[in-house]
Amino acid sequence: MTRTRRSRPRDLAIQAVASAALGTLPLHRAPRPLRAAMVWGPAVLTAGVMARALLRGPAEPRPVDADVDAVADGDADARRPESEGVPAPDPAEEVEAWTRPPLAMVVLMPLAFGGLVGAASAAGIRADRWVEETLRRHGAPAPRLIIGAASGVLVTGLTLLEERVEDRDDADGAEGPGAAGDA
Repeated sequence: MTRTRRSRPRDLAIQAVASAALGTLPLHRAPRPLRAAMVWGPAVLTAGVMARALLRGPAEPRPVDADVDAVADGDADARRPESEGVPAPDPAEEVEAWTRPPLAMVVLMPLAFGGLVGAASAAGIRADRWVEETLRRHGAPAPRLIIGAASGVLVTGLTLLEERVEDRDDADGAEGPGAAGDA
């Protein structure tokens, strides 16, 4: 979804205010069940989604290009002429069959990624405590407000950096080989 020039500053401001407000919440002072939910919830969700994706496989096997569809449907006119130097593709060769991954992979990969997400969540809560305690030791008048403001600035800066990189990639892609103007 592309944003208009008018909505972009508004979206950035809303994002900055929201991340600053979330940054003022003391995660390490939340009740133990809530902290456990903040760690285990994303971990279990990640593991479940990954296991489901590994077991589900592709929705339906699809050929690599439209010519193969036409050939498979019996449309002889859709074949590439042999005079182009490229033989017509064999539909059976281009459609790969999906095989279910081994059970060890279906179990271990989701557990590993879920564990990483849970560990990152727990580390975030500990980092929150450490930053607040450090600011208090240095005599900061309102450490949670400082953390919130830093969160807003950091998220906005990362968003602007990401958009800049995407814009540069789009500009490089349009000017590079294979662009529409090269034909």
